[in-house]
Amino acid sequence: MSQAKVSIITRTRDRELFLARAAASVLGQRNAPPWEWIVVNDAGDRDAVEAVLREAREQYPDQIQILHLAESKGMEHASNRGIEQATGEFLVIHDDDDSWRPAFLESMVAWLDAPAHRDFAGVVCHAQRVEERLQEDAITIQEESPFNTWLETIDPWTVLEENPFPPISFLFRRWAYEEAGPFDEGLPVLGDWEFNVRLILKWPLGLLPEVLANYHHRPRSATGSAANSITAGHNTHRHWESVLRQRWAKEEPDPDLPAFRELASVAGHIKGSRDRLDRLLSLPIRPGP
Repeated sequence: MSQAKVSIITRTRDRELFLARAAASVLGQRNAPPWEWIVVNDAGDRDAVEAVLREAREQYPDQIQILHLAESKGMEHASNRGIEQATGEFLVIHDDDDSWRPAFLESMVAWLDAPAHRDFAGVVCHAQRVEERLQEDAITIQEESPFNTWLETIDPWTVLEENPFPPISFLFRRWAYEEAGPFDEGLPVLGDWEFNVRLILKWPLGLLPEVLANYHHRPRSATGSAANSITAGHNTHRHWESVLRQRWAKEEPDPDLPAFRELASVAGHIKGSRDRLDRLLSLPIRPGP
């Protein structure tokens, strides 16, 4: 593979429809800097992945690589194996069921390349939430709405309270990944959040306030390959969120941030209070006597 400016990592397993859409997302980038796309087949059907990407690889033989894993060891393991093969100065995790607007790579790379931003470890853009269903081998879009357009900055407080951006909207520097360490392969979910916390504790993260990414969701009733980890695995996410908050309450990951444990604790309490308020507001209003 040729030297790339940006390396795109996609984890996939038996989700041909989504992978085909991801291919259209990557290949549809306009005025993009030199890129490479590393697709990590996480112990899924080899032939199916090869078939979906055959035409794209014929068009871009030096830029698309498929890495077939013999055993599935989780999303973070797949991300790390893909990054090991990467050559780019910048890295981005493009989940197989998400997508980009055509200007994503051009705009995000330009932001990090600006001299004023050389000390930033990465940059986040706004994302659009896309509600969809998988029906009879077709993806049907049902509704779109802003996901995180309320973000004005990316700061430790915001990231510790909850993960405010999905991987599809985050471009980060290779040196930051190497210095902060790889994704935690012991986490079955929320590995991106844990990684983001480690980055924001060491370096600033920038915000490009433009909607350049689409964060796709399917209902909790979706099962199998159609399911989202964040919706189908809601209880799992809640459990591992608690595990991470307990870890942060005990650890002092950065000697330059002596108040980290207190900051993490307060952020957790705020998140819990907000969740309880949301549940109360969602209850039906009973008519008075």
